Amino acid sequence: MVDIAQEVRAPVCGTGGEGPSPSIHPRFKGDNIMGADLHIHVFERITEDDLAIMKSSTLGSKYFNLKLDDMPWEEKSKIHKRVGETPNIWIGEVSWLKAALMEDSDTFIPNTVRDISELIGEDLPVVDDEFIDKVVAAFEQLNNTKKEDGVWSGSGYSLANPEEVRTFLEIHKGKKVFQISW
Repeated sequence: MVDIAQEVRAPVCGTGGEGPSPSIHPRFKGDNIMGADLHIHVFERITEDDLAIMKSSTLGSKYFNLKLDDMPWEEKSKIHKRVGETPNIWIGEVSWLKAALMEDSDTFIPNTVRDISELIGEDLPVVDDEFIDKVVAAFEQLNNTKKEDGVWSGSGYSLANPEEVRTFLEIHKGKKVFQISW
């Protein structure tokens, strides 16, 4: 069996380089890996049109537009790569799809991820002290996808280190941000 934690490669947050995906938790050995990772990206070196193309197939997004499916894949791929290379920080694991299909957001959406996603929305907020405080405060909640004793339960999705997130946001104060679940 292939060790997913060793085989999967993804952009390292904020560098545009390659490295092991932070989303692949060592406990996953090929089963139950349906999920995504919420990242906060800095809105630089891209346009809102790029973002619209990136999110054009996301149901519920203000950018949802299936007409963009006619765009050649090579062109879309270049945009996806450019968006993916913007400075970013991993926030945590999540399964929006499982939550919707199972009608069980408590098991598949950590409160922290939900709150940060709602805070960012799709309006490209500017990073300021208040924004940073709200993001970091979201990490103070109990991870509802784990048991209180720390034993994995349900999905047991992992979350980022809030101080690393704070440091990243401090560096990018005054800039607009957006979110992507990869």
